[in-house]
Amino acid sequence: MNTKQLQGIQTKFYIMKNLITKLLQWRGCLKLTLLVLLILMMSAEANATNSCMITGATSFCSGSSTTLCGPSGVVIYAWSTGETTKCITISTPGSYTLTVTSESGIKTCTQVVTMKTLPICSISGSSIVCQGGSATN
Repeated sequence: MNTKQLQGIQTKFYIMKNLITKLLQWRGCLKLTLLVLLILMMSAEANATNSCMITGATSFCSGSSTTLCGPSGVVIYAWSTGETTKCITISTPGSYTLTVTSESGIKTCTQVVTMKTLPICSISGSSIVCQGGSATN
C-alpha cells in the first residue's frame, strides 16, 4: 500500500469519526435518524468492497485472449500473474488468483479460464470440379 492510498483511508476514517462525534452530541429524533443513515451508508460501502469477484469470459479461442477484472472500490489489486491493475488480459488457460485489499479487509478469489480448441477440418477428394459437376470421396 503506498502513502497516497494510506492517506485516503485515514481521511475517510477521520471524517467518519468526526461525523459520529457530532451525531452523538445532537439530541432527539434527528440524531437517531442521522446515526441510522450513517450506519447504512457505511454498511453499503463495506459490502461493496467486502467481496472478491472476478468478472470476464472464462474461456477463449486458441490464438485470442480474454480480459479478467476485479471488483471496484479496491485499494490494492494483486494478481497471481504479478500485475497490480483492476483488469488483466490473458492468453494462456489456467487458474488466476486475485487478492484485493480495501478498507474492509483482504479477500482472495480464483477464476479458472479454459481455451476452446478449434475443430480440425479435412477436405478430401478431387481438387478440380467443373461447372455443373460435383466432387465425391
